[in-house]
Amino acid sequence: MMYRLSGVLSLFTAVWMLSAQDAQVAELNGKIVLDGKLDEPAWQQAVPHSNFQLMKARNKAGRKPSAQTEFRILADPTHIYLGIRCPEPQMNKIRMIGKDKSTNIWGDDAVEVFLAPCGHKEKYYQFVVNAANTQYRQYYEEAGTIMPEEYGGLFESAVYRGDRFWNVELRIPLAAFYHTARPDWKTRWLVNVVRTRPHAGEYSSWSVLTGKYHEPGSFRSMSGFPGKPAEQICFVKNAKVSLTDMKQDGSYTGKIRLQINAEKKSDPLTVSVKSDVIAGDAAGEIRLNRGKNPLTLPAVFRNTGKTQLLISVKNAGGEEIAGREYVLTVKYQPLQFVFTRPFYARSFFPGQDSSRITGKILVSAEVETVALTADGKTCQLPVRNGEAEFDIPNPKNRTKTGLSASLSKNGKRIAECSAEIRVLPPTGRKMVWIESPGRLVVNGKRIFALGWYGGAGKGGFMISEAFAEKYPSPAAKHPYNFGAMVSITPASLIRSAGDGGESNRDVYPSKAMVEKIHQRIDALRSRDFNYYYLADEPEYHGGSAVYLEHMYNIIKEADPYHPVMIITTTPETFINCADILNPHLYIQPAVDDHGRRSLGRPVAAVAEAAKQIMNLGRRDKLVFGTPQVFNYRSVNQYAVFPTFDETNAWIWALIACGGQGLTPFIYYDHASRPDLDLGMDYIYNSIDRLSGLLTAPQEPGKVSADNRNVETRLLDTEQGLLLIAVNVSPEKQQTVVRSPVLEKYRSLYLFREDGMQTLDGGKFELSMDPYQVHIYSSKKLDDGLFPLTELRSRIAAAEKKRCSSPSVLFEKGKRIEISSSQYAVTDTCVLEDKLFDGVHDILAWRPIGGKAPWMELGFRKFTAKFSRLRIYGANLKAPEFSILKYGKWNILQPADIKQGKYWLELDFGKTFSTVKCRIDWKKWTRGLELYEIELIP
Repeated sequence: MMYRLSGVLSLFTAVWMLSAQDAQVAELNGKIVLDGKLDEPAWQQAVPHSNFQLMKARNKAGRKPSAQTEFRILADPTHIYLGIRCPEPQMNKIRMIGKDKSTNIWGDDAVEVFLAPCGHKEKYYQFVVNAANTQYRQYYEEAGTIMPEEYGGLFESAVYRGDRFWNVELRIPLAAFYHTARPDWKTRWLVNVVRTRPHAGEYSSWSVLTGKYHEPGSFRSMSGFPGKPAEQICFVKNAKVSLTDMKQDGSYTGKIRLQINAEKKSDPLTVSVKSDVIAGDAAGEIRLNRGKNPLTLPAVFRNTGKTQLLISVKNAGGEEIAGREYVLTVKYQPLQFVFTRPFYARSFFPGQDSSRITGKILVSAEVETVALTADGKTCQLPVRNGEAEFDIPNPKNRTKTGLSASLSKNGKRIAECSAEIRVLPPTGRKMVWIESPGRLVVNGKRIFALGWYGGAGKGGFMISEAFAEKYPSPAAKHPYNFGAMVSITPASLIRSAGDGGESNRDVYPSKAMVEKIHQRIDALRSRDFNYYYLADEPEYHGGSAVYLEHMYNIIKEADPYHPVMIITTTPETFINCADILNPHLYIQPAVDDHGRRSLGRPVAAVAEAAKQIMNLGRRDKLVFGTPQVFNYRSVNQYAVFPTFDETNAWIWALIACGGQGLTPFIYYDHASRPDLDLGMDYIYNSIDRLSGLLTAPQEPGKVSADNRNVETRLLDTEQGLLLIAVNVSPEKQQTVVRSPVLEKYRSLYLFREDGMQTLDGGKFELSMDPYQVHIYSSKKLDDGLFPLTELRSRIAAAEKKRCSSPSVLFEKGKRIEISSSQYAVTDTCVLEDKLFDGVHDILAWRPIGGKAPWMELGFRKFTAKFSRLRIYGANLKAPEFSILKYGKWNILQPADIKQGKYWLELDFGKTFSTVKCRIDWKKWTRGLELYEIELIP
């Protein structure tokens, strides 16, 4: 047995040594002329990489490509260069239909380059060039499952077609990798190059792939890439265009607003923007500070519509240090109604005073007055600073009132808009709306929304029988008041309208879609629910904000009683497409081989997203948040669960920046760790106790902290004062909190903490641990709630119990290879991190189909010694258990079998050892679930 184990270890060692021998990037000596010929001496200094293989799923016979591919990589301090040679014996058959960037080039002869500067599979870039030199590029996260935005990184390419070959030459500036921050930047990258030969039906790859090009876990490592240049200090985060007036020649005056994120201060930089719709270049100068830097450039636009901005940032020497393309829609809206009464959905809800209609008209034109017509009467309103305010009576007993506004120049009417105000009757079912200033109301009562996303309660997504028995609904664990979502996504109505369908285009929904929307709404007339769910991560799936805004308006016209929600990491983009904007900025914690913990996204990101919405002044919109309370092992083998402190800081940072609701993802998974299981209960009970103050109708009071890592919010309400302070940093922070409102207090209570906070003239000094949250109140509000210190004691005790597992498999998920019969798991974060984590009621595996289920466990670098097999799960029957011994499967007969409702134990009476075992359910019951597998000495 020791001999066989030694052989296994030798195999693993050999594989590790092979993988450790990374390919190397050659340093560029000399110059590269980008012409595709690859004839410069510098290319001969680079190691050629070849031996491309066909994808295994399409190559059962194990063939070699009939035409090989070879590439070389060079680098200098600011650029990456790739030279790719594609031998082609049938040049007359190559396909190169794609001639521009809007054309689908996936059916062409093309090469694709995949680069991951972070060094792991979770985040990477793709650069595509076809034989006609048509380009495509994209950035991916979550191991290729999402595209965070329409990536705009710039790169250069050239193609040379010879007699029996064609070449591609690429020059990619390091600035193109702007999504990779300096702390994540490595000199050892993941790399792959693939080639498509459609006429030969060949799809070949340098890395060994199974069935698709996007298998980043199989990309190969390459060392020697340059570090992130010190001068590359910034990237253009986003761009917006607003048109302020239409000129007599039909052009428009306007402004381009840019946000440039910087890692450090800079000397003056020149920023320019080019576009087919801009007359000349819009240009300006900026001196960057660390963080976000806004810049507004005046411009004249020839016309409106969808356009592509080419944005360039250059230093004093004229060197481009940042650049990108940015696609947006330029539109001119000369008149727009904004109502303050009614405040939401242009509707008065039951119980609201509907006697007057108030608001303003936003005017984008150089005029002095605008005409307002209501109830057949017209009046002229003065325009001041682009706004015309109005306050008019609303006739009694009228359920609908029409208003229109128009403006004229030189006696000619040049623009008009209209709106309809409704007085809504009670429905006899749940009614949900928004009150000023951005407060959620359900049947007339303001609430802070406490919900869950991705399964909640019995029958929810991935909820085990054992867990559902303990907690039939989240309300059995903690306060829960806002579930009942109804999907109205384009794909849920018409499947083909989803990714790649009509919802990706800037068009009005088709007649079929409009009919489906009305059918869905009509079917819900007698049903109680809270909100519509319009889109899930539209920025990752190419969802058009224009299309979704049309859908939103159709929904609100047909049903104003229920808000519409979108989950998005870019809420500002979809501000007009929903009532509830819900950032799901997952922090993606991971621990490397050296035990160093890092976050893929900072906690502060949720505060920035919430501020995006709040800074727009749209108090008719709600800010929700979806914190990550699951393990991201599906995309990163080093992923771990967020801690209570990280999650607590994320949630309270959201609230400190205006958040009014939570829908954490994912309900069942948070219970996998005591830190989150007990921590989320603590957080929900805290929010529920404070909900009266958090949802009070007052605007927040002025409060400041002299440390940008500390978010604060002050609410001075009739019920008392509430002050929130959150350290969003992983480091200790010192700050001074001050507010004129605090001058009337000598001290404040600390919520769920011991002691009082003394004030000195409306301010106090504050020292905060990493991710620490302090909540202060003018009245004692935590009677009956246990303090934070007790929560930490409870977490420590529960974690100690979890880690007392006797199993030799406990927390060895990374070292166990699992294969099994088909299983009904749609989220691959299960299995290895669930089956061996000491938690006995969280679903990890559920078989499907009519065949007898089975599972094999292979142990890498260790031998499992055991005398008992214990399985936790539901509907268990004693399985057949085998171990691999000298290349043969040996069935072990149990000396004793014990069983409870959610567990089963096979006692074999003596100790066995193996590097592989198999569990077969020859007899099994529908509804079989596995929660934990233990091998006990």
